[in-house]
Amino acid sequence: MKQLIITRGIPASGKSTWAKEWVAEDPDHRVRVNRDELRHMLFNKWHGVNEDVVTSVERAAVIAAIRSGQSVVVDATHLHPRSLRPWLDMADRFSALFVVRDFDVPDEEAIERDANRAKPVGGDVIRIMREKRNRLQIS
Repeated sequence: MKQLIITRGIPASGKSTWAKEWVAEDPDHRVRVNRDELRHMLFNKWHGVNEDVVTSVERAAVIAAIRSGQSVVVDATHLHPRSLRPWLDMADRFSALFVVRDFDVPDEEAIERDANRAKPVGGDVIRIMREKRNRLQIS
């Protein structure tokens, strides 16, 4: 059965690494869709772009892959609970198994990993996003 997997976690928590490895295990039947890479591909920048266009391309890519029988991992933070609803609805619409894959690492580990990236977001952003996630889980 095809799957629609949604990653969820702060920056540098291992989402993209895991998603790339998951696709590499069965590249003929698995696809990875990543918003950051779509932003860069479409607008040659990582932020400050038209998010509506990015969202449209992201969803179109997922639909095309699922329609062709492939499983998809949507590789993004998905920290807000409502960010999952469109993907759950899409999985239902296309009879795909819906899976949320959580990534939880200590801030210190995420900050260390982030510092070794080509495009780091910085420790402040990681801490702010952790706080946002914690706040949203309580509400």
